[in-house]
Amino acid sequence: MTFRASTLAMTLSLALVACGGGEDMAATDGGVDEGAGMGADSGEVVDTASATDMPEWVPAGFPLPGDFSVVGTQDIGQYTHVLDGTTDEPLDGLYESLSEDLSSAGYEVRDSEDYAEQDLVYFDGQGCSDCTIRIVDAGPARTMRISMTLTDD
Repeated sequence: MTFRASTLAMTLSLALVACGGGEDMAATDGGVDEGAGMGADSGEVVDTASATDMPEWVPAGFPLPGDFSVVGTQDIGQYTHVLDGTTDEPLDGLYESLSEDLSSAGYEVRDSEDYAEQDLVYFDGQGCSDCTIRIVDAGPARTMRISMTLTDD
């Protein structure tokens, strides 16, 4: 190999190592992969196989279906969080039930026919703003993605 070719090979090797191209990014510490998803600076993804507890950022008494099961969480910065979970509650009436429960718990629900048709609950209050619950019918269970931006209120 010539000097020029070996210099190019060494430069490319160093660039790959610096970018992490030769390393497996899989989590090895019980499920947290800080390099996955949107990057280490913007979020932390919890492995869905090991997540069973409600994260501490979820407000106390936050209304969820009784069989809600946490399957993952993500922190996006300091104040915005995402909670993914499932429920066996039937899709029919789930939007209405969540809206009523949130209202009863003191949240302001932005009701609209468009939101109901999309199975998307928008709400504010109780220390959070511009929050959503997206309901997706996923066969035998419904998945719910809850996005919350916490405030200092």
